[in-house]
Amino acid sequence: MTRLHHDQLAKEYIASLLKPWGQVETSKHVASEVRQIDVYFEPSSERDNRRAELGLLGKIASRTCLIEVFRNAPSLVQIRSCKLKLYENHGELIRKARRDKQNLAEEDLPLLWILSPTLSQTIIAKLGAQQHDDWSEGVYFQPAGEKVALVAINQLPETYQTLWLRILGRGRTQKKAIEEVVKLEDSLPWVPNILEILANWRLNLQIRQNLDSSEQKELFMNLSPAYFRWREDTLQEGRQDMVENLLAVRFGVLDAPLKSAIPPMLKLPPSELSALLLTLSREEILTRFNEGSQK
Repeated sequence: MTRLHHDQLAKEYIASLLKPWGQVETSKHVASEVRQIDVYFEPSSERDNRRAELGLLGKIASRTCLIEVFRNAPSLVQIRSCKLKLYENHGELIRKARRDKQNLAEEDLPLLWILSPTLSQTIIAKLGAQQHDDWSEGVYFQPAGEKVALVAINQLPETYQTLWLRILGRGRTQKKAIEEVVKLEDSLPWVPNILEILANWRLNLQIRQNLDSSEQKELFMNLSPAYFRWREDTLQEGRQDMVENLLAVRFGVLDAPLKSAIPPMLKLPPSELSALLLTLSREEILTRFNEGSQK
């Protein structure tokens, strides 16, 4: 898979998770040359405690930041290119503050977060990056004046707190994270959206790629559980809509007793369900699927 294709999917994925908590821009332009920031995030002024449900990603998003995502470990040149975008962005913010006759404190300038599937100890040492006690293992910070942090996704502990970042890893790291997401309930508002993004990632990979490399085949297999869960959920939702509409048309109203009969009805094979919906009376439906309800 090309870096361009991965970039687009990674941007969509992160933007979907962060959108409820502030303003998200993907492919944000910076001045001087044609440069784009993968994701630029500004948290909303109203603090939302539910952002903590995103774990480490939510902690990263507690302040304005730039996020750059790599499918393969970046080189020093690529890291410096990301830092150049950061400092160009700082320049734009400082110039805007001057025009508006406002003060912009050092702590108000955004941080750059570089997300990589792996980071070698050589790269970490050359950058002078260090781990901080109040951050997860696998998170490294350059000296404070640089305003740069890096995440080695394969070094993150396998906990719910790191789940949403581990999906952007590779190999076993990504495979296990996707398996964890597939087991989550839809009560988390972003789970259906994330499953759809991952499913589309797999579909696009199948359509646009020939799967002629071991990396592409591995990614295709890693994404498959999310695709099958999304497809099952979508089909189930479609079946429920069909049952609700048919009951409403047949009986004029879809009241509480009929609604409570729908879940057990959906467990039937499609052909049997269709036949019963067209032949059973209201009383027969409630007797068979909703015993004890008010008729």
